[in-house]
Amino acid sequence: MWYISKMAVSNSLFGAAALFLLCIASTPSASWNVTAEGDGRLNYSDTGDAAGGINLASLSIRKTLSDSKGDRLIIFVNGEAENNFKELMLHEAYLRYKGPLSLWNVTLGRFAIPFGTIQSYTSSRYLWAGLENFTVGIEADDGLLISGVTGMFDYAFSVTRGVGTHGTLDELGEGLLSTRFAIPFGMEESFVLGLSGTAGRLMAHHGVEERILGGADAFINLSRLNSRVEAVAGKSGEHTLISAGWIGDFSLTRLFEINSGLRYSSAGEMEIYSAYCGLTAKIKGFTLRGGYTYDYEQKPFHSAALQLYYQYTWVR
Repeated sequence: MWYISKMAVSNSLFGAAALFLLCIASTPSASWNVTAEGDGRLNYSDTGDAAGGINLASLSIRKTLSDSKGDRLIIFVNGEAENNFKELMLHEAYLRYKGPLSLWNVTLGRFAIPFGTIQSYTSSRYLWAGLENFTVGIEADDGLLISGVTGMFDYAFSVTRGVGTHGTLDELGEGLLSTRFAIPFGMEESFVLGLSGTAGRLMAHHGVEERILGGADAFINLSRLNSRVEAVAGKSGEHTLISAGWIGDFSLTRLFEINSGLRYSSAGEMEIYSAYCGLTAKIKGFTLRGGYTYDYEQKPFHSAALQLYYQYTWVR
């Protein structure tokens, strides 16, 4: 983790970003967007473990500078506290310069990497996660991102350290290349198909590990049902890695929806089957989620969770 003691202004990238943010604070053509999030949970499993507390607290600050042709420069910082404030980290912090008509954008700093559904589905805010914990192993990383829209394609290409948000300033990393191309279909982009790839050496729990992965993902909107489908295959260390998943959200009313998910993952001798079902209720600005998860890895494992989530956004 990038603990507070590690986040020194001596780091040239983030120190420069903070200084620039202060310098432009009074720019008339700039706008502010500040978002605070809170996530409290109760968890229970059939092993007898029960736990509760503040799963996550987050503060995001976005500063957007505009010219006569639209938004031009975005400064974004997101700090998070996890596990009852025992873990503090800088989840994202970047400068993004937007080219004309978003044909190209240049992002420098710490950002969500362009692979699969990572940039469109933030697993940490839900009771059911995507595939990234098993496949790439990280959500955000430090480096350079080139992205934009050309014709009917959305594209993104990044070069990052390969250490994720757990890396410290003195860890250079061995490098990770990631890319994603997406094609939206329909008048309201009710269907989006994406192709991703990543290659490099990641800082894993047991040391540096090579990853070479390719994947396909799709977002499908069918009236009340939103579905996300993703499949990833490739090499993780010395093992062949295969992972696939589906996430479905069905709106019962404006305030209630049914959530479900399926996931399969294998690498070497490890093979895991998972399923999820749950319910979401939105009440006076709060989001209440409850769900049950079934996992099978040599033997069945059952767990249940209750989440109370709140998000407040201030715009100026």
